[in-house]
This record gives sequence, structure tokens and C-alpha cells, in this order.
Amino acid sequence: MIKDYFFPLSNRRLIRQFTIRDIRSQYQGSIIGIGWAFLTPLLMLAAYFFVFRIAFNNRWPSENDSNINFALQIYTGLIIYNLFADSLRQAPRLIVSNANFVKKVVFPLETLSWSVALSCSFHAVAGLFTLLILSVASQQSLPIALISLPLVVGSMFPLMLGLVWLVSALGVYIRDTTQITSLIIRVMLFLSPVFFPVKILPESIQPWLYLNPIAPVIEQTRHVILDGQWPDWSIVATSWLISLVVAYLGARWFNFVRKGFADVL
Repeated sequence: MIKDYFFPLSNRRLIRQFTIRDIRSQYQGSIIGIGWAFLTPLLMLAAYFFVFRIAFNNRWPSENDSNINFALQIYTGLIIYNLFADSLRQAPRLIVSNANFVKKVVFPLETLSWSVALSCSFHAVAGLFTLLILSVASQQSLPIALISLPLVVGSMFPLMLGLVWLVSALGVYIRDTTQITSLIIRVMLFLSPVFFPVKILPESIQPWLYLNPIAPVIEQTRHVILDGQWPDWSIVATSWLISLVVAYLGARWFNFVRKGFADVL
């Protein structure tokens, strides 16, 4: 039943085991280990900072245009974007690479999407933790608006679940889904306000950018962490509504087509 997709209480232990497995598999045998979860986004930030700030001499349109503020603005966008990109990148081959669960045993396939969403969320939390430390250190303050951060970023979780259910099921029947998804991920980097704020765009274009579901999350996360202000609750509510609709549609699609997985695989 669809409700089991969203409230997998009977499979919570299984989801926890798969999530831990996914996280550990990325750092198994590594010298730095889980430290890469913190180091990788910082190294990517340094690369983007060099290109956009030093090479292209870009400026952030705000009263505080210091180097640290510019870096934190980009870092915030990268955290949210990577949360979206990492989950979508794993989706096309999620069922295909776990074909043994489809063919040989009775297995709740929908829980695989939970492990993907949770493992990606782990890395996002690591990035947000680093961002908070850097932001508090630079601003010398801890704004009370930070308590709203889980609600602002939390809308990404049902969005990821829905997209992974949708794309993973599609990937079973259409193997080109991997290439299509990779293209979408690359394009989304530049169609998301990662390297710029939405307000610098012409007013006629701004509403179109907000068709990108991660754009308002990036903007409101910056608003809370870097500006120390409360988010626009109407935008947060809209993000949650869209994400829940995507999750519901993804679950319905996955539940509808999963009957044919064994025949294709």
C-alpha cells in the first residue's frame, strides 16, 4: 500500500542497515574516511571560488561583498544542489543494480529509495554543520532564526524520495535514463541559484527560475543562515506542498510499474 512507502515503520531496521552500508561503502578503505564528507564540499568550494571570484572577478550583490561572504553564499547553494544531484545520480540504476532483490526474495523495494535519500541527507547535514560553523565564526552571532532551518531544508527529503522512486522505476525499462539524468544534473547546476541570487535576474525571468524546486530552498537557506532572518513561510509551505506532491506521484508510479520489474530484469 502507498502509506507503507511513506511510513515504513516495519522496515525501519532494514532502512537503517542499508543507509549505513551506503555511507560506509563510499569511504571504505579510505585514510581520511568519513572526513571526506566534510572535506569534499570545501575543496569544491575552493575551486568554484577561484574561478568565479578570482578569475572572473564576480561580485555578490549585497552590502557585504567580502570574500568570506561570497564563499559562503556559493557554499550554501552547493550543499542544496549536491543533495539533489547526489540522490538523482544514484536513482537510474538503483533497482537494476539490486536485481537480486527483485528476482530471488520478497523484498520491500521501496525502502531502497529511503536509504538513498538518508545517505545523501547525511552528507548534506555534514555540509550544513560546516556552513553553520563558518557563518557563526564570520558573523560572531547565532541568530534565533536558525531554528527554522530544518523546516526550510526538510522539504528536500520528500522531493528526493519521490524523484528516486520515479527515476529508479523508469531506469528499469529505459536504460537511457542514466544519460538523461546526468544531463539534467549538469544543466540544473546552472539553472539553480548556486552562483548567483535570483534577484539579479530580470523580473520577467525570476518566476521561471522558481519552477526549479530547489531554487526556493537555496534562497531561503541563505536567508536563514547568512542573513539571520526568518524565512518566507509562504515559500517554505509551497516548497513542502510541491515536494509532497512529487513524493506521492513517485510512489504511485513506482507501485504501479514494479509488477513488471522481474520480467524486464
